[in-house]
Amino acid sequence: MVQYALKRLLWLIPTLWLICSLVFFLSKAVPGTCLDWQRGEFGQSMSRGLVNNSRTIQPIKPLFYFSVRSKAEPDTLYRMQPVTHRAFLKRLALLNANWPSVAAFYQTLTLLQNSLVQLPVVTTADKQVLSYQLESVFSLSNKHVIQQALLRIENQAIARHYPKAYIQKIKVGQQQFKNITAQVTVSGVLIPVVAWHGFDNEYHLWFKNFIRGNLGISCRNQLPVNQVIAESFANTFFISVLSLGLIFFLAVELSIWLSKAAQFHSRQIVLAVLYSLDSVPLFIIALTLITLLASTSYLNLFPVFGLGPAAIPDEPTYVTWLYQLPYLALPIISLTLASLPHVTGQIYQAIQQLQQRDFVLTAKAKGLSERVVLRRHVWRNALLPVITLFTGFLPALITGAVIIEIIFAIPGMGNLLHQTVQTRDFPVLTGIVLYLGLIKVVAHIIADILYFLADPRIRIQP
Repeated sequence: MVQYALKRLLWLIPTLWLICSLVFFLSKAVPGTCLDWQRGEFGQSMSRGLVNNSRTIQPIKPLFYFSVRSKAEPDTLYRMQPVTHRAFLKRLALLNANWPSVAAFYQTLTLLQNSLVQLPVVTTADKQVLSYQLESVFSLSNKHVIQQALLRIENQAIARHYPKAYIQKIKVGQQQFKNITAQVTVSGVLIPVVAWHGFDNEYHLWFKNFIRGNLGISCRNQLPVNQVIAESFANTFFISVLSLGLIFFLAVELSIWLSKAAQFHSRQIVLAVLYSLDSVPLFIIALTLITLLASTSYLNLFPVFGLGPAAIPDEPTYVTWLYQLPYLALPIISLTLASLPHVTGQIYQAIQQLQQRDFVLTAKAKGLSERVVLRRHVWRNALLPVITLFTGFLPALITGAVIIEIIFAIPGMGNLLHQTVQTRDFPVLTGIVLYLGLIKVVAHIIADILYFLADPRIRIQP
């Protein structure tokens, strides 16, 4: 058993590496980056002024050890920032297979953007409108739509009395784009080129940090990812463990109570209530509890939202938890009510399948009480399916806690995941997936150990 557990632990490393590698590559494939959010592209930056086209000062590295590209693309296209500009240039290069003409058109567009600041005769509001229109060109893919966008930019410049030299630059850009679309060719587009980038790439740097346990720096607050996740994970894990213990304690006791012969009539009512409760979504249960138990219009028994006042420095952890328990009551009750019907139904069915087994009939024939038969004989043999349910339920419960944390504004993994996706903070997102994957794999290892302890007949060969 020990050898098998060690073997599973060794498999833990490549499993987590594979999961995190997939998240790493998916994060690079998603449009937009954390830098886009910081600049507030296509939205928030409009209220502050012109679109900020500044490039990151960090050196841009290729994504992987090698890349496969079309011959029409330049070998340094990966250095182009932001990502929307890079994708735009790639589309034009695959359309025309003439990189110099594409580069000239792009240079004209960036020159139009940068020269806006130097136009004293144009109002700031007009500059913002034209800057937005110019930046929106990079997100377009249809050549006819791009031509119409360039025409609107020219009309806007003429209507707002832009200098003639600036309008002439717009016309030059229009002509350059017409030349690109007029020379569509596939001769160089279909020829693949394999480029070797060596070890100086983003994935190699990420992998070295991954081996050292360094998940990187959060783009949002410039803190280590481990620190950001640890602060939120503690709250989520605390809620999940308390909820898990309460769910299985109530489910086991309720299942044993329902299995008693004297509870025939009550059993039908309780099972009907549980089946009805199982169909209610978690967020509806949470909102109903907030209305009934935390609203001033009703009982107002529990505080809601957050975890209470900030902890006092050097205060013992258990004292902080005691202060937080009233705020965690409704989240824990919500998770318990949402999960209790399913768990109770599974345990109850496992007990019912054993009721007519020979060892149960023998125990009853010996004159043992129903309580002893259920708890000592039936329950012990029903442990194996319960263990499977228990270890598989922990990761699912943490997923449910994510929703609860957003509803109750608890600073846990749920809120962190929500903020991470909104801000495209992919280092933190990769760390969250790593933590959840670790919980899932550890849960399987715990299941194997519990199988061995619950049933000595099981012998696992390493």
